[in-house]
Amino acid sequence: MPLEKLPQTLNEIAQRHLEMQRRLSALDPEDPKGRELIEQARDLLAHADSTATYDRADTLLAEAESLELRELQEAEKLAQLAEESASRKRRNAAETRAQRGALSTTRLDWLQAAEHFKAAAGLMEKEGFADREPYLSSYANALYEYGEKKGDNTVLTQAVEVYRGLLEEQRTAKDREGWARTQNQLSTVLRTLGDRERDADLLNAAVHACREALTVYTIKDNPSEWATTQNNLGNALFVLHEPGRETAGLNDAAQAYNEALKVRTREADWGKWAATKTNLAAVLRALGARELGTGRLEEAAAIYREILKEISSSSDPLGWAAVQNNLGNVLYTLGVRKNDKKMLEDSIGAYREAGKEYLRTRLPLDWAMIQNNLGNAMTTLGELMGSAEQLGEAVEMYRQALMERTRHRVPLDWARTQNNLGNALRGLGELRCDAEQLNAAIVAYRESLKERTQDIVPLDWAMTQNNLGTALTSLGERVEGTQELLDAVAAYEEALMERTRARVPLDWALTKDNIGRPLVSLGLREKSMARLREAVASCTEALEVRTRDAVPHDWAATQNNLGFALLVIGEHELGAESVKAAAEAFRRALEERTRERDTMAWARTQYNLGIALGIWGEREGGSERLKEAAGALMQAQEAFDQLNRPRCEAGLEERLAKLNLLIVQRGGSVSANRSSADGTSTD
Repeated sequence: MPLEKLPQTLNEIAQRHLEMQRRLSALDPEDPKGRELIEQARDLLAHADSTATYDRADTLLAEAESLELRELQEAEKLAQLAEESASRKRRNAAETRAQRGALSTTRLDWLQAAEHFKAAAGLMEKEGFADREPYLSSYANALYEYGEKKGDNTVLTQAVEVYRGLLEEQRTAKDREGWARTQNQLSTVLRTLGDRERDADLLNAAVHACREALTVYTIKDNPSEWATTQNNLGNALFVLHEPGRETAGLNDAAQAYNEALKVRTREADWGKWAATKTNLAAVLRALGARELGTGRLEEAAAIYREILKEISSSSDPLGWAAVQNNLGNVLYTLGVRKNDKKMLEDSIGAYREAGKEYLRTRLPLDWAMIQNNLGNAMTTLGELMGSAEQLGEAVEMYRQALMERTRHRVPLDWARTQNNLGNALRGLGELRCDAEQLNAAIVAYRESLKERTQDIVPLDWAMTQNNLGTALTSLGERVEGTQELLDAVAAYEEALMERTRARVPLDWALTKDNIGRPLVSLGLREKSMARLREAVASCTEALEVRTRDAVPHDWAATQNNLGFALLVIGEHELGAESVKAAAEAFRRALEERTRERDTMAWARTQYNLGIALGIWGEREGGSERLKEAAGALMQAQEAFDQLNRPRCEAGLEERLAKLNLLIVQRGGSVSANRSSADGTSTD
């Protein structure tokens, strides 16, 4: 070393020596042996004067280091054991909490179950996503069960958020099958929420979630999961398209259900087969309601009856109740289509059976659904039988349903029940000639239209517009002026914007038939032959779809209404051509409107026929036509008396007296008759 660098080098050595001493003084091992070794090294270095001293200090420090390393390894082993113990305890605690969730689920306390599963997932936060995943899934499932059963949309929205968070973690973890499973579960929640809020975005999201899951599931590799997803896709498509304008979406739903049935066979899994067949039947019912024939409706009824042969209220109470309710729906639709009292009574029986399981305390929205459906069947049967008692009971059913079907909770179901309440009130008003009930019906329809808007549910909106038109017509016929009648025509014209012949031919024909009635009344009050001829044209158009083969009861009703419009025209013409055409229309109606099938409808048409024949007889001379007219009026009078019909049929007694006098004046003989009520008789 150069002499000139010696001072600098010695200084550096001294500094390093001092630094080493500082480090030694900082060492404070917990083990006494290690502390003793370090103290010895510290003392040596404090008086170090040779290389040998440094070597000895290094040896002592090496021994201390070795001792510390041995203790470190032991501590790490103990720490690992402690962490393993903590992990076991976390897992055990989480599983115990999850068991409490399962217990709450068994007790149908889904909200409490959700809290337990959420807590279980929280306990597993340090264990990684794979360990938390089942608890998060159970948490979301419990939220769905509560929201679905209790009608709580806020909780359903929470479930959506949990599922979406789960999807993100599954995507990060590249858990494709778990991701597909969650997509499937999410679709169910989105469909339920979208159905309640009539939110097309939510329903489309439900469809998308199913299709995302089907990018993972295949019929070859995941047959069960694939079939479940196809079934759920059908559910989402059905709810999305059932209220819409077209049938393509419903056909897509039917296709999805049929795909699911390739795996869900009766032999492989009866329960899942029955669930999917039930869903398929619901689509067939919706399609059948839009078609002329009854084939799809009868196919749906056959499916429900097939399932009920092998399911009972004891083995699957809620599943059994759902099938009973669905059977009631199909029988109701068939009863309306065929004007069949027995089918309507059978639908009431099916609804009452379902109601034994759908209790208000446990399933308030399902209970409300049954009240609504019972009200529908009772309204139709009450109108068919002319029973104010049944109509009054229907009104009460709807009002009960509205206690749970609130506008805030289920706006479209609320609107549906408001519409149906309007139907029952209108029926009561017409039966009792009560303007107050008719006004109440109009209020209910207008309430319904606050949620049943044209852009959201076009066909339901059109239905309520049609019903509003009917109530306004009934009220307009009972009050002075023309405003209600003009409003009725406007409501029917609104309905026809969506009820087109191409889209829903039977509904189009119903509204075309209905609009004839206010047009006739306006023609009389405005003394407008153009209005009357417009009514005839509208009924004639309706008959192009309402054929006797397709819908015999509806065909007869429109023949009666066509006859009435022709009769009014004939009363204001000199000749008998229109009156003859009216009589022919009434006779055609009576080919289906028999006294045995529908006494009230038969009596109304007999009454109308008697008026037409009387005018015809007056204008042609002789008494035979007059006698035929008197006979028809007397039969109508007898039926009205038998049914205790209120005095709404106008001028029957006076007409009979006038006919009998004319018959005598023309040299004929008359039969004895009894007094009755008064009124006119369109449908």
